[in-house]
Amino acid sequence: MKIHIDMKHIKLFEDFGALEVEPYEAPMQIQCNKCGWNWNTTESDPKDMYICHKCGEDNRVFYEGEPEEDDELPPTGSGETIIP
Repeated sequence: MKIHIDMKHIKLFEDFGALEVEPYEAPMQIQCNKCGWNWNTTESDPKDMYICHKCGEDNRVFYEGEPEEDDELPPTGSGETIIP
């Protein structure tokens, strides 16, 4: 088997330039992965936007991905029902 590579169609990584990444925007509505409760992000304080006010579960990892090593997530709730 013979493979022919036409070099005029291959670009180096540097030729593509820097990748433009848009800033993360939280979804308009969040649903708890543990109990199914949902709420609007527009009614939430950014500090606890991903914390379920019904069961205390922290849903941040599901919506934002795994945290960096330097990031610290607040502790999850005690499991007690919190009535807003």
